[in-house]
Amino acid sequence: MGNRNAVRRRWYKKNFKKIAATDKKWRDKNPEKVILMRKKNYGGYSTMLHELKINGCAICGYNKCDAALNFHHVNPKDRKFGVNITGIMNYKSKSFIAELNKCILLCCNCHQEIHYKEKRNVKDMGTCNNCHKKIMYNKYKRYRKEILCLKCYDTRLERKAAKIAERKRQADLVKIATPTRRTKKKAKKLDVIKDEDSV
Repeated sequence: MGNRNAVRRRWYKKNFKKIAATDKKWRDKNPEKVILMRKKNYGGYSTMLHELKINGCAICGYNKCDAALNFHHVNPKDRKFGVNITGIMNYKSKSFIAELNKCILLCCNCHQEIHYKEKRNVKDMGTCNNCHKKIMYNKYKRYRKEILCLKCYDTRLERKAAKIAERKRQADLVKIATPTRRTKKKAKKLDVIKDEDSV
């Protein structure tokens, strides 16, 4: 069976342009039949998907708009095809139901959050080393090998900036307090000028 399918695929790839041309000719000759077929297939399948999406998101419960709900494969390795209109139209009902059993219904936001965590292998980071609050997956920063929440991280940076500013201010004071050759020469000139003015 597998070998036969491979032969068919190769034949289809070779003759794709001929097949597409004959299909187009038939569609041009029979536009009413094409419209009826599309309405029949698409209408039935879209109502079926609508009925499947009535319960809403499994995580947050969102169920206002069908277009915002997606079927998420719990184990991506078991996925054979996507559960959507094309999946229903291209596969038999048994295989579609088997694929549907591998999925849960999620809203777009929850679905994207799950895939974001999967792609980046991100998990809950534990607790902040400073305030000991729980840190979520993208709400942390590393500071000298410490894991900190964003608030503690910002306070650390502010303290660091304040220390640097204080050091600069002290260095400026030291520069002013310790005379250099130039400042000594300027001071001598000023003393000379003052002596001349007093005379």
